[in-house]
Amino acid sequence: MDIKPTICEAAGIENGGGDGVSLLPVIEGAGPDRQRIVYSQYSGNPGYGTVRRAAISERYKYVFDSSYEKELYDLEADPHEMKNVAGDEAYQDILKNMHQACRRFHEEHGDYFKWEQET
Repeated sequence: MDIKPTICEAAGIENGGGDGVSLLPVIEGAGPDRQRIVYSQYSGNPGYGTVRRAAISERYKYVFDSSYEKELYDLEADPHEMKNVAGDEAYQDILKNMHQACRRFHEEHGDYFKWEQET
């Protein structure tokens, strides 16, 4: 997603929209945007099946699927994503923020998925 805006900025032309951001500042030596959250959607099924949506920050990875299962991984403490901390009380604020970010992104992009009602 970031290739087009990077090339456009380097060439001095308009990007024309899209979700990506130019990486030219990073290429030129500026540090990366450590607050940026990237989004992903995945289905490993050969046909229609559970589509998993994810919001990934520098430290956390949040995964949500159509069975309303929530997963949260602290990538700093658990880089191999072996321990889901979504049920851990210490992570509830992060879980809520990552869920809202993931939901907002997918709703803004016309995701067909019906997200559960906020409680």
